[in-house]
Amino acid sequence: MFWFIRNLRRELKTLIFVCLMIPTILCAQEYRVFFGTYNRENDAKGIYVSDFNADSGELSPPQRAVEVDNPYFLTLSKKSDFLYAVGGEKKDFLFAYHSHLDKKEGVLESLNSLGDLGRSVCHLTLDASERFILTAHYGSHEIALFSLKPDGSIEKEAQRQKFEGKGPNAQRQDAPHPHGVLFLPGTNLFYVPDLGTDRIMIYRLDAEKSAFAPNDPPFVQVAPGSGPRHMSFHPYLKVAYVVNELSNTVCVFSIESNGGLKEIQTISTLPKDWSGENTAAEVAVEPFGRFLYASNRGHDSVARFKIANDGTLTFLETTSVEGKTPRHFALDPSGKFLIVANQDSNNITLFRVEEGAPKFIKALEIPAAPVCVAFAELHKIEHLSEETTTDEAIRLDDLIRMRLEATTLRDVGGLAQRCFDLLENPETEKEIRPFLAAIAENAVLQQAEVVVPQLSNLGEQGIQNAKGLVLEMRRTLEKVLKHSPQSIAGHLYYALILEEERKINAPKDERSDGASQNDGAEKVRYSVEALEHLEQGLELAFQGDFAIENKDIVTQALLLKTMWLCENNIESAIQSIEKIQTFNPEAFQNLRTIYIQLLAKMGDDSRFCEEIEKQIAEAEKDPTQKKVLFELRRLKMLRLIEQQKFEGALEVVQQLREDIPENNELAQMEFMLLGMLGRRDEALERINALIEREPISSQLYLSRAKLFYDDKNVEKALEDLEKCAVFDPSNMEAYLLKWDILQKEGRVDEAIKDAEKLASENPDDFEFNFGLVLIFVSAERYGVAVEHLEKMNEKWDFASVFDEKADANSQTQDTQTADDNRARARRFYLVASDCYLNIGNRREAKDCYEKLLRLAPDYHLALNNLAWIMSTAPEDDLRSKDAVEFATKACELHPDPGYFSTLAAAYAEAGDFEKALEIIQKAIDLAKEKKQDEMVEALLNEKSFYDARKPFREPAEAEPQADSNAE
Repeated sequence: MFWFIRNLRRELKTLIFVCLMIPTILCAQEYRVFFGTYNRENDAKGIYVSDFNADSGELSPPQRAVEVDNPYFLTLSKKSDFLYAVGGEKKDFLFAYHSHLDKKEGVLESLNSLGDLGRSVCHLTLDASERFILTAHYGSHEIALFSLKPDGSIEKEAQRQKFEGKGPNAQRQDAPHPHGVLFLPGTNLFYVPDLGTDRIMIYRLDAEKSAFAPNDPPFVQVAPGSGPRHMSFHPYLKVAYVVNELSNTVCVFSIESNGGLKEIQTISTLPKDWSGENTAAEVAVEPFGRFLYASNRGHDSVARFKIANDGTLTFLETTSVEGKTPRHFALDPSGKFLIVANQDSNNITLFRVEEGAPKFIKALEIPAAPVCVAFAELHKIEHLSEETTTDEAIRLDDLIRMRLEATTLRDVGGLAQRCFDLLENPETEKEIRPFLAAIAENAVLQQAEVVVPQLSNLGEQGIQNAKGLVLEMRRTLEKVLKHSPQSIAGHLYYALILEEERKINAPKDERSDGASQNDGAEKVRYSVEALEHLEQGLELAFQGDFAIENKDIVTQALLLKTMWLCENNIESAIQSIEKIQTFNPEAFQNLRTIYIQLLAKMGDDSRFCEEIEKQIAEAEKDPTQKKVLFELRRLKMLRLIEQQKFEGALEVVQQLREDIPENNELAQMEFMLLGMLGRRDEALERINALIEREPISSQLYLSRAKLFYDDKNVEKALEDLEKCAVFDPSNMEAYLLKWDILQKEGRVDEAIKDAEKLASENPDDFEFNFGLVLIFVSAERYGVAVEHLEKMNEKWDFASVFDEKADANSQTQDTQTADDNRARARRFYLVASDCYLNIGNRREAKDCYEKLLRLAPDYHLALNNLAWIMSTAPEDDLRSKDAVEFATKACELHPDPGYFSTLAAAYAEAGDFEKALEIIQKAIDLAKEKKQDEMVEALLNEKSFYDARKPFREPAEAEPQADSNAE
């Protein structure tokens, strides 16, 4: 085929992911922003507040909301109706305030405070029920738990826990210094980064007992001298991030089921070329889980990291905070803005976040030293009519408030569930059901808009880990469609989530091999249901103006439909892409290459050629379409190569190289085409130039070696292969070519000696040991090959791939995934079965073929040879009437005279000689058609057995038949 459908599906999913990744604003657009401070002057001390409009990006100058000594750290309740602070002058206090966000003056009303907390209380957090507050006490080496009253005020201290230990940094780690405390969302687990002991302590809160106790495990240790300070959690992955103040790093942890933390990465917060003094301070993940930020004091910057599907980080860049000593920062709930508290420059700085990158907007002075930022939403609720005093009005008002106060995905999910519960209640008034359905639909689709595209971008392991989320999302979308059957976006997201569920439910072996019939059946089952929802949604979208008004959503739907159809109904897939052009021509510009790929797959050369020339001409007119133009020309080149029109392909390559002369891939393509055209001198000239530019590229030496060997220049080919081995000792392709050349030149012993040397020097390397076996097979020394194979099986225990528990404990599991082990086992059993067959050991050959088919159920050669053994073996216990099933499948997959011969033998073994004669005649006719005279003679001999009503038997002393088209 011209283009691989797997790549096409991958490109389509990438486009769908890009279309979906539009951050959804899950909250109101107006905020009050509170700032905790350190005293600079007595008349300036206090908590400050600014008004912030997230639509315009306007931040008002900070004004003092309340006078209080050194309010180091602040935290707000979920509804932002209560604010709590820790601070003080000589003795630290815990303060509770009622926040009146609708007022311009008197924003904070003091409820009460509690003193004698200890020294340098630096952090606090609320539990999920908002009945308790936890505080971290840096100076007095402890944490404390406080209970709250229903009115938000502080009730009493419930428990205090002293820490012990120290770290290697004598100045900063002479004692424990708990610096943060944070609950794992949705649990009673909380974590305490202890800067002094290089530990993250882990506890569980028992709300009924108003107490906490150590978790099991009670802590995790980080690298000595790191100084863990603050912590943040990923919004949907089971991953935690800890910023280390002293080592200027971020540690990435996977969160275990027992609450423990397993470190998977440590990465610097600073650019590689930075050598000054610095201490890291704050860490935060943006609401959609795509980026992580950490602040640097000294470098005075915010570092930005890309978060991968497994939660690991890639350092992207640092952005100046436009101030000095960024002790703290916070992102607004939409993730669109970032505000930094710069302690030593007495200013706060505002940044707009564009594609994850902070862009500086403005700096504002503040009288006290800012050290903490906390966002509180302003909820503008339109009150219902005064005449509306029924239970219905109370319920609607309650739901409206819940909707406006939903600032996280969890809040939105709770709101949707509340609506669904009311909809399922038969006593709920008929008049308000449409309203409830509308709120639920809106809430769930906001969840889906964030969650579903993230799921579609996860790898195999990631999607397995997210199984619960996938199933819950599917069930929730089913409820949406039950109560809002006309929901266009609901149908679309439901189709998307079905694809993620299919991945999860595919059997393990099928997910890795991707070629089983059962997996194909699963794809069909899921795609049929997905297409039904897509068709419903698209039909509704095009009945009115929805497609025009919601171009991105409908484009995404058509792309998904294209992905499902491109394997089995290419014409309909093409029509889906073409439809996008009718209402969203801008999006179609980015789909040109996929459109061309679909035309190529359809096989209509005239239409393909006409369309690709048209698309190239269009792209040439638009300077912004250079990448698209390059890809279109590349597709044209590949098509010409498939058609063996090498002159035309070379012309396109040379055209592409004019634009990108340094592109090695194009240069190698040009070299390859010159070789195909027999212009070897030019080809040699091109590759010599490439080698001169990259004198240590093993792949270039390998390519030149092939050219030399084609020109019968054996010694130069071998010389280049030696260089290839020097620059890349693991390049098995080079070794195999070298050994093949030596064998063809009659230097078999030299090839074996070289392979034996490499295998002995690398006894734990599968490839070198397997390469040695392949030489013996090529030299038809099957007995020696079997000896080496049996030694390899003792070492790697390939049978363990059929036992998950054994596989997990295998010697290779430390460095190879289970999929790698299965791939090795497939190769092993493929070669081993052939070797055993050729030395006449049918029993071992049969065992190897059976194992091979468990790993590759559609491998026709194995199906055929196993069926031959089961039909013709002289040993009674090896034969089986199941041979008909295997041989039939082999013939369906690969019609061949030898395979039909096996099928005839299988019917004869089953006693159906009439069917055997019918099939053997078909084999004879096919062999004659292919002019395989020797095969015809052998088949006539077999036919004589069936004419005599006898099954065909291999002589006990003879080697069993090998397939005529062995691969």
